[in-house]
Amino acid sequence: MLAANVGAQITAFVTNPATALVLAQMEATGSGRPLLQPDPTQPIRRAVFGVPLPPSEGRVGMVWGCPPSGWSPPSGATPR
Repeated sequence: MLAANVGAQITAFVTNPATALVLAQMEATGSGRPLLQPDPTQPIRRAVFGVPLPPSEGRVGMVWGCPPSGWSPPSGATPR
C-alpha cells in the first residue's frame, strides 16, 4: 500500500542492517548522489531524502515505511 494513497506521511523507514548496508552503496536515480545521507546531528544514523532509516531486526531485503505514531487510515481506505 502506498502511504500517499491513504493520506499518510512517512516519518521513518525501517530495515535490517544488512539491507541498510546495500542501500548505503546505492545512488539515487539520475543524481549520482548516495541514496542514504548522513544525519549531521547523529553521525552513525542515515536518512533517505531526509527521512530517518534506523536499523531494526527484520527480513533482509525489506524496507518498511512508518507513519507517525497513532496514525490510522481514513475510514473506507483500501490498499492500491
